[in-house]
Amino acid sequence: MTWYPAYLTDKTDIIDWVSDQRRDLTTGDIPDVVLHSTDVIIWAMLEEANIQVNYTGTVSGTQVDPADIRDYLWAASLAFTLEQLSTRGTIIYTHGGIEQTQFGQVTHRFMRMQPMFFIPRGTESVDHVMPFRTYKQIGQQFVKAYIQAYVQNTKGYRVAAPQVGFDMTSRGYGWNAGSGFMIIADNLSLGMR
Repeated sequence: MTWYPAYLTDKTDIIDWVSDQRRDLTTGDIPDVVLHSTDVIIWAMLEEANIQVNYTGTVSGTQVDPADIRDYLWAASLAFTLEQLSTRGTIIYTHGGIEQTQFGQVTHRFMRMQPMFFIPRGTESVDHVMPFRTYKQIGQQFVKAYIQAYVQNTKGYRVAAPQVGFDMTSRGYGWNAGSGFMIIADNLSLGMR
């Protein structure tokens, strides 16, 4: 089955990106399953933020709902597709770091891969000093930017609105309310309707 990507215009966007590395790569070398799974990765991340996506991928030119904002999901699609192509071995994963330096007669060679250390979650400030980011990290950055823009556009703010509530039962606030309110609230809290 042909899959039309939700956010990429077509496979030529991918070819443009990897043309320096793989001049022989054509759109026929990129299977539709990669594009489909890229969309699913993004949709899973949007679902975690309670953003529902409606798209079938079966007809060229159909619009995805909700629409992309400032091409954030286009960039995320490109990054996640490149991540998958490097995993498949279609392209070689390179982050652009230095492979070799030479000073006089001394040459140092470095591994062109991820550094061998663990970065726990919640350390976003480390991103500012990292020498490179993986395609996956780039994709995650753009999905996060989309989610913030989506929330801003739909709700008018970027943070969750505080929820205000109080306990109307006899054990909480409202102790001085009429007994009719407390009895109803007590029964509801006990599961006795």
